[in-house]
Amino acid sequence: MNLTTKKTISREILILLSSIGISLIFFFGTFGYNFYKVVRSNYLFQDINTKEKELDQLSVSFESKQKQHIWYFTISSPIYSNVGSNKEYDTEKEFWNYSLKYTNIDTITKKWKEITEGEYGKLYLTYYKENGFTSPMSIKEFIENNTISNKDSTDYTKSLIVRNEITELKSQRNTLLESKLSFDEQKRYGYISFISLLSVLFGLRYIYYLTKWCIKTLKE
Repeated sequence: MNLTTKKTISREILILLSSIGISLIFFFGTFGYNFYKVVRSNYLFQDINTKEKELDQLSVSFESKQKQHIWYFTISSPIYSNVGSNKEYDTEKEFWNYSLKYTNIDTITKKWKEITEGEYGKLYLTYYKENGFTSPMSIKEFIENNTISNKDSTDYTKSLIVRNEITELKSQRNTLLESKLSFDEQKRYGYISFISLLSVLFGLRYIYYLTKWCIKTLKE
């Protein structure tokens, strides 16, 4: 085997080894790509947890009071003739606004006597006690303690913004995790890069040889 042939074979082997080496770099680079996605998703997960704690703090008072409004509306429907579906106060919000006038002890005491001393007074009194109301004062305190304040409303409005931010962060995190490459995809990227490089490098090499040969031929 003459020296020229040896050089040609050496160049071909170098091109092949270069293609393999660069393809391996591409392949192992996909691990770095996945690592970045995982790290970024972990940061987003921490942000989500922080936001969810903030959400709980902002919304807990408003939502717990709102649940109490619904409960009070439900237990009051059998007692008040004007409370309930298709009646004067047919939503918990309307009934609660109506109930606010009973934060005056004289007013609630009068209403208490009206209900508990009427035709079904003993039955209603028992019903009230079963639901934790033992006196006019207990109803007054319940209404005062569960009335939604301006701060509650403001905090709840803020919580809606935070809730939207959480939804957006979760969406971003899901997108990141979905864009991670599976091991099969990683192998496929390595294979494609190897074939592509091999084709390009050998193609350019032979284009170079062909061009060189043409120029040489034209000069002769």
